[in-house]
Amino acid sequence: MFLTKLLADLPDKPRFNFFTFEDVNPVSGRVKQRTVAAPNIAMKLLQRGFIPHLRSSANREVRERILKYATSSNPGDSPLQNVQKHRRSRYFYLIDFSNAYRSVDVGKLASVLLQLNNFKAITTDQLTTFLATYFFDERWGLVPGGPASQDLFNLYAGALVDLPIGSIVEEQKVVFTRYIDDLTFSSMEPIPDQVRRDVRDPILRTGFQINHRKCERIDNRKTTVIVTGIGIANGGRLFIPRPYVRKLRGLIHRARTKGGVDIRVIAGMMQILHQVAQTQRMNILEQRVFREFHALSPPKR
Repeated sequence: MFLTKLLADLPDKPRFNFFTFEDVNPVSGRVKQRTVAAPNIAMKLLQRGFIPHLRSSANREVRERILKYATSSNPGDSPLQNVQKHRRSRYFYLIDFSNAYRSVDVGKLASVLLQLNNFKAITTDQLTTFLATYFFDERWGLVPGGPASQDLFNLYAGALVDLPIGSIVEEQKVVFTRYIDDLTFSSMEPIPDQVRRDVRDPILRTGFQINHRKCERIDNRKTTVIVTGIGIANGGRLFIPRPYVRKLRGLIHRARTKGGVDIRVIAGMMQILHQVAQTQRMNILEQRVFREFHALSPPKR
């Protein structure tokens, strides 16, 4: 059984070290206390070894069915891919989970994984115990910071939330995607109140909590919509919100004048701007940011 093999020859007992920090959203400016976990080397090896079993080609058909609406479930997925599916819509309904990872139930997760072809020889008790020991914490649920956590969360939410919601919205010609714990619904016609009530039911039934403060109903002809950090203007043009761009320019200016800024942080923030710029012509501000960044970057050899 591959679960036993994953535990063999580890250099230490797999464990996490938990710590809390203030996370500032570069778009909204909101400050949120986040708890993450730093896995030791043994835990990294264990979880990274577990991921190929989740993504195995033997599970392709099952994964394609479960992850039909997920846009963060495969290598190379990005917020841009998520937004692209909605850029021609007018009406939007946005839902955000509260404490998403903490709400994952280990028994339900085991039941989802047992649908994968290469997990069928494992008993429910064996898998539940393995998951509870190496992927879950009594206080924090599915451990944030675990290398396999996002894969596990996507399969869990895909099977228990996405599929029931998909059967509801497809009859209404509503486009639905989920990027981790951000759910986006869009349509060219107003989304009925009954549909909005219906799609919340699988979320609550699974045990997730909805962050009502971040839920939004938007008519894109009246108000610009921001989906997973990317703006969609009326007509479908994509853009990066100004607070994000201002923060990025501030970091570039500080790096040029004072130093003390990790260039890798700036390069990471530039990625989403670069992705959006590849899909359309850049505006003047975006062109300026790219010039400032390239002036900062050392020449490639």
